[in-house]
Amino acid sequence: MGFIDIVLMVIVGAFVFFGFFFGLVHTLGSLLGTIVGTLFASRLVDPAFETFGFLFGGGTISRIIVFILIFFIITRLLGIVFWFVGRIFNVLAWIPFARSLDKFLGGLFGCVEGVIVVGVVLFYAMLVLPDDALRTTLETSVVADFLLTIMSVLQVFFPEAARQSVESATNSAVTVISEPVQ
Repeated sequence: MGFIDIVLMVIVGAFVFFGFFFGLVHTLGSLLGTIVGTLFASRLVDPAFETFGFLFGGGTISRIIVFILIFFIITRLLGIVFWFVGRIFNVLAWIPFARSLDKFLGGLFGCVEGVIVVGVVLFYAMLVLPDDALRTTLETSVVADFLLTIMSVLQVFFPEAARQSVESATNSAVTVISEPVQ
């Protein structure tokens, strides 16, 4: 298992931990925020990069950083809204073992959110980075291969423009991963 695999698993594990910590309602809000964040970040990354890209030095890495920042801001804002809704209505308070169930389901949905978030960021990075930069990290990454497979399955739920981007990234990643090392 390579370093990139460990990093990807730690990131997904952090989503599970935070899902467990915050509970079901907040995590569902974050999951919805992930979907909305993906749609908005993919559309806002170019204008935001033109305005703020210089802060990160310009270039491809700056574009990825701007995408990730937009994505996480939208995701966290919707997560906070759902957290407030959960606090106001205290939905599961009267059910026995509700707190345990809330935490468990929050962790489960946190895992789903983590896989989607890491997969989306990986796909976006694959769209803008040259193949050479990806080749060295993806050839040995079992976790990246798993995430590519999951995102390929989930692409049927994406809008057409996002689906074409994911398809293009998947084809490029499969080529990178399946080529033998020389």
